[in-house]
This record gives sequence, C-alpha cells and structure tokens, in this order.
Amino acid sequence: MVLMKIAAHLVHPLPVFIPAYGHFIHGKEILSLGFKVHDHLVCGVPHDDDEPKIPRGGTVSREECLQTFPDIERKRLSGGIISYDCQLSDSERFIISLAQSAAKQGADVANNLEVIGFIKNKNRIRGARIKDILTGDEFDFRASFVVSTCGPWLQSILGLIEQSPEKRYGFSKAFDLVVKHKFLNDIAIGIRTQIKNYKTSELLGRRSRYLCITPWKNYSLIGTEHLPFEDNPDNLSIPEHEITNFLRKISEAYPQASLGLEDVRFVY
Repeated sequence: MVLMKIAAHLVHPLPVFIPAYGHFIHGKEILSLGFKVHDHLVCGVPHDDDEPKIPRGGTVSREECLQTFPDIERKRLSGGIISYDCQLSDSERFIISLAQSAAKQGADVANNLEVIGFIKNKNRIRGARIKDILTGDEFDFRASFVVSTCGPWLQSILGLIEQSPEKRYGFSKAFDLVVKHKFLNDIAIGIRTQIKNYKTSELLGRRSRYLCITPWKNYSLIGTEHLPFEDNPDNLSIPEHEITNFLRKISEAYPQASLGLEDVRFVY
C-alpha cells in the first residue's frame, strides 16, 4: 500500500489466480480462508478516499477457472481463488527515484563506495572505514547506528568484524525466467507443483510449492527456482543446465507452456 501511494506511476494492483483441487488443504475452502486473512490485513486497513486501494479477492467456480485458464489441469479441479498483489513495473527506476527523493529530504546519497573495515568501541560498531573505488581515497564515516543491507555478502561483512566468524550461513540461489510468451493478459497464475529435489525441499521446508507465471510488459516472468548455494556470492552464476532443469519443472507443472531455451530472454 505504501508503494502504491508513493510510486503510483510504477506500482499497480495485479490479480493472482490460484486454482484449487479437492476439498482439503489445497481445496477452495482452505485457500479461501487463508486469503481472507490476507485481505483483512492488506485491504482492511482504513484509507483516505483518495488513496489507491488493493481490491479484495474472492472465490471462483470450476467453470470460471476453465474460462479464465482453459489449459489448466482439470482432474479434481474444484474452483479457484482470485487474490490481489502489487506489481512493480520497473524496479531500477523505482530505486533511483527513491534515492533522489531521499536526497531532496536531506539524506546524503553516495555510490561506488566500499566498506573495508569498521570503527569499533568495545562491543559496538560506531562507524565504518570507507574506500572510494573510483579514486582510491579512504575515509572514516561515523554514525549513531550502522545498518547492514549486504544480503548474501553477510559472511564478508562479518569477516571485517571478526577474524574468523564462528558460523557460515548457507543461502538460496533463487532465480526467475523471463520468457517471450505472454500466457495471460493482466493476471498472474500460481500453479502448484511437487518438489522432487531433496535439497530444495529441505531448503524451503516443504515438499510442494507454487510456480507463479506473471505477465510483465510483452513477456512472462516465471519463478521462483531455489537451489542451495554456499559459495562466495561474487561467484554466482546460473549455468545452462540449471535453466534447463527449471524449464523441465515448469513443463511438468504446466505442459501446455512448451518452453525451451530458445524462449528464455533473461534470467535474474
């Protein structure tokens, strides 16, 4: 809701269709209950009349499911759920706009700087030693609070604080595919599939998941694939065989997609 308010030109509501099968944990009744809680948390917050709003979702019948997505698996199909989320059409543009807005409000924004050490006082971090990677200059930056947003580079940051960090953290290598086909206009679909890779199942803590096919401009985003990753993040790569394996999983969940490597336009 916040992003819809501050970046209405980049963020818009997107309906998400979730087919339901049977009448148990993946049936329409249980899914509907879960999404009603979602709607209460997201849509039930009071708004000003002129603020953008996320529409409330609802259930759809088996017949409506087949009208919306005729290629869907029909066996035990009992209906579906329509929920709403927000789609950010251009994340890079949003980040630049956010930095510009912060600067206008008095924030100091800097790029191409590397943290090479920390300023410590007893057991507290009081600042950081910074290197300008364009000029090579080094300087200290002191602050009341230092917030790390290093993501998977956590181990490297801890190495600047401790000589030998006690614990190594494993990560998930998560990636999505951008494919040239647009399967549905202005609606995303979540297709449930079994997780056959033991390591991925252990990583996610479950044996099944939803693959989401989301329209984006003239393409579709499909994801997300999760694989265990314990290497240095600087060495991250997505080799062709991992893309091929993910395409195979997509074909198992949605055979009508008929996707091959030639259909992949981008991996991120």
